[in-house]
Amino acid sequence: MIARFRRFGVAAVLLAPLAAGCEGPPPEVYATSAGKASLASAVPIGANEAGEPCRYQLTSGSVSGVASRREALLYCGDWEQPSGHIAEIAQGSDPAQLTALASSGPWRSYIDQRFACGAPAPTRLADGASAALMQCTRRAGGWPHVALTVSVGGRIFAADAVRPALPAVEATLGALTGQAGSAAAASGSEARRLIAQRTGGSAFGSGDEGRYFQQTRLGDAYNNIDDPANAERAYREALAIQQKVLGADNPALALTIMKLAAQIAHQQNAAEADRLLARAGQLIAKSADPLLNAHLDYYHAVALAYQGRTAEALAAAQRAEAAFGRLAPDAVARGRRAQLPRNGPGGAGVLRGAGIESLLSDDSPSTTEQPAAISGFAESMRLHATLLQLSGNTAESAALARRTQQILDANALSVSSTAARSFRLLASNEAIARDYPAAASSSAEAEQIFARVVPGERPEATNLLSEGAYQMRANRPGAALDSFRKAGTILRSPTVTGGARPAYVAAWLDALSRASGDRTRLDAEMFEAAQFARSGQTAQEIAQATARLAAGDPKIAAAIRGYQDRQRDFDKLQSERDRAVAEGAGPDRIGAIDQRIEAARQVRDEAAAVIPAAAPRYLEAVEKPAGAAELRGLLAADEAFLMFFVADSGSYGFLVRPNALIAYPIQLKSAEIAELVNKLRDSTVAKPGGLPTPDFDASYRLYKGLFGPVEQQLTGVAKISIAANGDLMRYPLEALVTETGATADNGDYRRVPFLVRRVALTYVPAPRVLVNLRKARTAGLGLRPFIGFGDFRPASAGQLAASFPPQRCRDDYQALGGLQRLPETRTQVTTIAQQLGAGPGDVVLGDAFTKARLASPDLARHPSLTNLALPELR
Repeated sequence: MIARFRRFGVAAVLLAPLAAGCEGPPPEVYATSAGKASLASAVPIGANEAGEPCRYQLTSGSVSGVASRREALLYCGDWEQPSGHIAEIAQGSDPAQLTALASSGPWRSYIDQRFACGAPAPTRLADGASAALMQCTRRAGGWPHVALTVSVGGRIFAADAVRPALPAVEATLGALTGQAGSAAAASGSEARRLIAQRTGGSAFGSGDEGRYFQQTRLGDAYNNIDDPANAERAYREALAIQQKVLGADNPALALTIMKLAAQIAHQQNAAEADRLLARAGQLIAKSADPLLNAHLDYYHAVALAYQGRTAEALAAAQRAEAAFGRLAPDAVARGRRAQLPRNGPGGAGVLRGAGIESLLSDDSPSTTEQPAAISGFAESMRLHATLLQLSGNTAESAALARRTQQILDANALSVSSTAARSFRLLASNEAIARDYPAAASSSAEAEQIFARVVPGERPEATNLLSEGAYQMRANRPGAALDSFRKAGTILRSPTVTGGARPAYVAAWLDALSRASGDRTRLDAEMFEAAQFARSGQTAQEIAQATARLAAGDPKIAAAIRGYQDRQRDFDKLQSERDRAVAEGAGPDRIGAIDQRIEAARQVRDEAAAVIPAAAPRYLEAVEKPAGAAELRGLLAADEAFLMFFVADSGSYGFLVRPNALIAYPIQLKSAEIAELVNKLRDSTVAKPGGLPTPDFDASYRLYKGLFGPVEQQLTGVAKISIAANGDLMRYPLEALVTETGATADNGDYRRVPFLVRRVALTYVPAPRVLVNLRKARTAGLGLRPFIGFGDFRPASAGQLAASFPPQRCRDDYQALGGLQRLPETRTQVTTIAQQLGAGPGDVVLGDAFTKARLASPDLARHPSLTNLALPELR
C-alpha cells in the first residue's frame, strides 16, 4: 500500500500550494511591472533596530489597493522584499480620526487579511506626532509586525512594517513631510517604548525574517519538485530561525513543523513524523486560528497515507476538506456553480488565473487567509480523490478530481500544482479504466500547467513520462517518443535530481526500440534512458563518493568532500536542536546550539560556493547517465560492459564494447526473473538429504535470456563488468550454465559449463560508478583509494538487550532486532576493491566489521572513498 501511495506522490506534491498559501502576494506587486507599482530611486534613511541599513522608494500606483495620495516601500538589509509600506491616505490631525482609520475601513481590511493585530493604542512618534499603534503578528510565520496611523503636518499616513523597522518608518515619514531631519530623533519615541514594554522574544532584523522566508520558500520549492530530503533540510533551518526569534512555544511554529513532518513522512519515518505532528497539535491548541486546525487534519492525512493506513487517512482528509471549506464558503459555492470547460482549465485551452504558487508563495510582509483556505480545500479534495483511488474507487476518485478542477478554475487558480496534479490523478484513473487516449489527453492538460508553474523541473518530467506511457498504450509511439525525449532533456539538467519509475522507463525503451532511424544512435539513446531508472541508495552513495575520485585533483576532491562533510555537520546540529527543544531545554542551551548552527551554516555555504568553480561537473559525476562513447573509451580490447534493465512489463540488456553498443530485448519480465532466481537460490540451501542439485534448467533459461542475444558478440571477451539490481543481485551470475542439458552426475561439477569458465565477471552498481572509478584510476591521486565494510552481522538478542533494555528502549530494541544480514554486500565491496586496486587489508567483512575497526586510527589513511554497507533503519 505504501508503494502505491508513493506512486501518486500525494504528500510531496500537495504541500507547496497549501504551505505557500500563507506567504503573500506576488513579487511583481513590489517591483516595476506594467499595471503594478513602479518604483523611483532608493533613498537611504538610516538603520533599523538590528543595525541594517534601510532605504525607501516612492511608488506610482497602489500597493495595498487602498486609495492614497502617494506611497513608499521601505527596504532594510539584504532582504529583497519590503520591510514596510507607507501610504498617505487622508488629511487631518484629530487622534480620534487616527483611531477610527486604524479600527475599520479599507486600510484595516488590508491589514486584517495579512496580520493578526491588537486594538489600536494612542501614542506618539518622533517630534510628538500623534499616532494609533497596533502590535501585530504575521499570519504567515508569526513574525512580529507593527501597523499604525499617524498625523504629520496635517497629513495622515498609514504604515505597516516588520517590528525592527519602526525607526526607519519614522525617519521615512519625516523625510516625506520635511518634519524631521534624521532618524536619530526616532530612537526615543513613545511608540518604540510602548512596543518594548509589550513584546518579548529575541531581537531580530529583516535579515532573520528574510532568511526564514528564503528557507521556507526553498523547502516549498524542493517539495514541489518531489525532493523530500532537501525540503526537510530547508524546513529544519526555517524552524530553527523561527524558534530563535519567537521562542519554542509560539503557535506560529506549527505550520513549519507540519511541513517538516510531511517531508519526514514522505521518507517513511512514521515515528518522527507523528512526534512532530503531536507537537504541532500542542501549539495549535494555544491558538484560536481555525486555519491551523484544518492544516493539522490535512497533514495527519498525509502521514497516515504514507503509513499505508488508507481508511484513517481518508477520514482525516475529509475532515480537512470540510474545515477548509468552512473557511472559504464563497469559493466553494463558486466552484459548485461552475462547470469544468471541455478544453481544460480556463476554457479553449486558455489557462486562467495567476496560480496558487505565483499568488501565494511570496515572502513579502503580506498575505491573505482566503486564498490559503481555498488552496487547502482544493488540496484536501485532491488528497481525498487519491485515497479513493488507492481504495479501488476509481469512478468516485475521478469525479472528485474533476470537482477539484472546478474549484480551482472558478476561483482563478487553475494554474497551480494542485490543478496539474489533479489532471494527472484524473489521467491515472482513466488509465486504470484502460481509456488510454483519455489518460494521455488529461496528462497533456497537466503538462500545460506544469510547464508554467514548475518549468523544466522534475514534476514536469514525471508528468511527461506518464503521458508518454499512456500514449504508448494508445498506440501513438511517435507522440510518446516526443514526450519521453522532452522528459529526458529535463532529467539531464544539472539542476534536476533523481530518476524515474522503471515502468515509465520501460515504456520509453519500448518507444525507442520501435523507432526507425539510425539504430546506433537509438541504441545509445536507449542506454542513457535506461540509466534514469531509480537506483538503490547504496548505488547513489557510491556514485557520490566516486565523484570525488573522478575529479582527478586532490584539492578538488578535498573541496567536494569538505562540502559533503559540512552539510552533514549542519544537519546533525539541526537535529540536535530539535531534540533539545523536544526535551524542554533552557534558553542557554538552545542559544548555544543556535550559535553553533549559525557558524556551521556559514562554513557550509562557504564550502558550497567552491563547488561550481572547482568541480563544475560534480552533479553529472554523481547521478547523470554515463554516455556510451564515454564508457567505450574506458574499456580494454578484451573487455565488455553489460547492463540489465528489468521491469514488470519487460526487460532490456545493453552490451558495450570498445567499438560498439547493442541494445536488445530480454524475453523475461521481472516476475519471471524473480521466480528463476528463487529456484536457483533454493538449490543452494541444504536440505535434510543434503545439498540439492542445482536447477540447471532454470540456470540455463536465465542465462539464455540475459546473455543469449549477444552470445556471439561476447566471443573473445575475457572480462565483463555487470550493472544489475534487484533479483539479479541475489544470485551469482557466474554460476549460470551456458548450455542446455547440463548435469552433475554423482556430484561431479567438473564438466558443468558454468559461465565463469568462459569469462570473469565483476559488478558495479551503475555505469556512472564504473566511469568514475576508471577515471579515478587514471587520475593518479596518490592516495590509498578505498576501504570497504560489508557482510554486516547483526547483534544477538542478548547483546541488544544489554545495550537497549527492552523495558526502557523498546522501539530501539525492536528496530535493531529487525536488522538482517547483507551477504550480497560482500560481493559488492570486494568488487569495488578490485576495481580500485585495494589490498586485502582494505576490505573488512563479516565478524571483522566491528565498532572497534571503524574507530581504528588507520581509517584516516583512506581519504578517498569509504564504502560502508549497512542495513537501513526505517
